[in-house]
Amino acid sequence: MALRMWDERGTARPQFQQRENAFVAEPVDPLWSRSREAEILGQLAQINGLRLISIEVECRTSTCRLQWTQKPVFVEGEVKGLPTEVYEDLLARLGYTEDIAMGTAFVGEKGEGGITSLMYLPRQPRRFGR
Repeated sequence: MALRMWDERGTARPQFQQRENAFVAEPVDPLWSRSREAEILGQLAQINGLRLISIEVECRTSTCRLQWTQKPVFVEGEVKGLPTEVYEDLLARLGYTEDIAMGTAFVGEKGEGGITSLMYLPRQPRRFGR
């Protein structure tokens, strides 16, 4: 959904399209993918402040795609995406020590319908210096 919205506006970042293409071409590891999806959803459920409208988690063999739409937060009249603290908390809970690229797209002209975020998580958490 996020990639489609970006494409319609001409703002899709090539890195996300490349990651999506690689993701859909990847076979599914049924044992790992289902357990990792459950783990991601379980960790998300423990985080306060997400304001979720919808969430979609799908894992394959080496990558998980995490896409969610949240209610917008307006700060000084400007729509803000996922708070940095929540984003960092989620990555830490999942074992990642480096930032993972995340893209966002507004639902509606000014985000009044929500903010959709998209990230691709590698199977093995990346560690600093490796």
